[in-house]
Amino acid sequence: FIALNRHSASPKTARRSLQEFALVPDQDRNSLPDGLEDAYPLTPLQLGMFIQTLSSDIETVYHDVFSFELTLDFVETLFTAAIQTVVSHHPILRTGFDFDSFSIPLQLVHANVPANILVHDITFHDPEAQNGYIARNIEIIRSRSVPPEGPSLIRFSIFKKSSDCIQLVIDAHHAILDGWSMATVQRQIFEHYRNLKDGKELADVFSTGGIRFADYVAQQIEDAENIDSREFWDAYCAASGSGAIADTLQLSKVSHSMSMALDQEVMRELKQVADHHGIQVKALLVAAHAFTIQSVLGQRSLLTGVSDNGRPEEDGARNVVGLFLNVLPLHCDLRAKTWLELGRALQHADANMKPHRRFPFANILQRNHKVKVDTLFTYTNF
Repeated sequence: FIALNRHSASPKTARRSLQEFALVPDQDRNSLPDGLEDAYPLTPLQLGMFIQTLSSDIETVYHDVFSFELTLDFVETLFTAAIQTVVSHHPILRTGFDFDSFSIPLQLVHANVPANILVHDITFHDPEAQNGYIARNIEIIRSRSVPPEGPSLIRFSIFKKSSDCIQLVIDAHHAILDGWSMATVQRQIFEHYRNLKDGKELADVFSTGGIRFADYVAQQIEDAENIDSREFWDAYCAASGSGAIADTLQLSKVSHSMSMALDQEVMRELKQVADHHGIQVKALLVAAHAFTIQSVLGQRSLLTGVSDNGRPEEDGARNVVGLFLNVLPLHCDLRAKTWLELGRALQHADANMKPHRRFPFANILQRNHKVKVDTLFTYTNF
């Protein structure tokens, strides 16, 4: 039930034109509610996130909350108008999810959705009281799950501290936005506000080139049936084994968490080493991740997961917002390897995986039952 039209163009500018509702099964089209702009299936990662959300005792799992203090000449009507412009521009910000009404779970893109904005005027409080008020409300926001039915799974809370200072809190379900997309939403709000404030037209710097999140969904459906990718991952997993920390340590739940920040000097030296040896910084950090797991598991050959980006490589795709992530299993062979040797091996493995990076992790696990991965490496650099 996929209708794709491919246009002749260079690889960089080639794009696929996907008709609205093309991914909806035929038997479901007449049952769609009024007021929709589009509808399509969930990606396996989106579905997995919602399954965990709905089955977890913690309703706020995958609930992202971001808070920023902004110094600006605040005009409420213009700032809320900028938020509304961004929500209206991106289909995923006007999307709800229906798991029961159709033959398959669908995400429903509503044509018109008022942005969910709540403004708190706390200018009459002193700074200490303001900070306390904001902290309490952030905890309230964290405790409020995001209803999957929508019509939007992103919310905006604005705390006006003075005429030139606000605290902006954005909360959303992770199933609609990856990290780059959340940063894109923030950047576009600020740019739209600045242009509205200056009375200028915003140049078309946020054009998506006609690409939509639906195109990525269609691409992943297509890639899930790709024989080359299927055979690649079957062969890769057959030689990779397991890597489950929970099984080794007999953990039923996370018993401790720790966060450590690397200072700028360490990162500068790491980049120098990477540049000198022609190895990506990411590969060296994955190597450190692997040696850390080795210290826990006590084995020199192990399997971990790496988060990868499946965003289309086409003009305008960087401005599309959605969840473009996939998890890929990564075999780390630490036997008789130095850090640099392991870094080069991991960089080579990453390059070999790239053509197959959109093959869904859920499909990999379904086809390779012995594969167990409960650790994840995510590299964010933007």
